[in-house]
Amino acid sequence: MADISLRDVAKYYNEKPHQNDALDFLQDHTSPGVLAKFADLWRSGPKQNPVRLEHQVTGLMLAKLTGHDEEAFDYRFLDDMQALFNATGFSESLVARQMLVAQMAHESAGFVYMKEIDSGEYLNGRNDLGNVYSGDGPKFRGCGPIQLTGRANHQAFSNWMTERGTPDPKIMEIGTDYTADKYPFLCAYKWITDNDYFSVCRNGDVYAATRRLNGGLNGIDDRVYYWERAQLCIF
Repeated sequence: MADISLRDVAKYYNEKPHQNDALDFLQDHTSPGVLAKFADLWRSGPKQNPVRLEHQVTGLMLAKLTGHDEEAFDYRFLDDMQALFNATGFSESLVARQMLVAQMAHESAGFVYMKEIDSGEYLNGRNDLGNVYSGDGPKFRGCGPIQLTGRANHQAFSNWMTERGTPDPKIMEIGTDYTADKYPFLCAYKWITDNDYFSVCRNGDVYAATRRLNGGLNGIDDRVYYWERAQLCIF
């Protein structure tokens, strides 16, 4: 007997009894694991090719800045950094980009720690961060080099993503463990715009940029180091 194509089966299925019998037979003799994978693929919707951005800050530049291997900075990492530049105006100023990257490099120990390493239990019950549900502290602990922290801040980021036409419910469903990998830079959009950080960074004053981000001069020696390196590595 000739082989049968399941694509043809789907195309010509019209709920006839013999067709239902055949499909029931197939389902009964297919392992649960195969059926589960089939269901995931069937319900996932059309695949969308990711939009590849032109990177103003490349993996090679970041490797020179941090001393890490270039391969540590894949296109998803670089795309999200570029998306932040594009959304906040940093794409328009080399000095501002150098300053922002330098500050983020300090905050993340050279982009090693892209989410808070503490469990986040201490953030439970922080109503000022919108952490009103059990487990909100760990779920919405600090995310990205400019730490997005708390349910309320994650919700604000999620709302902005929806407003710009790129909704992603996983931001709130999963929280930091998802957002830190998917949007480590873009999640800082609201803080950067609310604090007019672009205007501060484009002046090239590492002390002013540190005060605006940190509230003081904590870690200033390391920040100055990255700022001086950024001017050599990012161009």
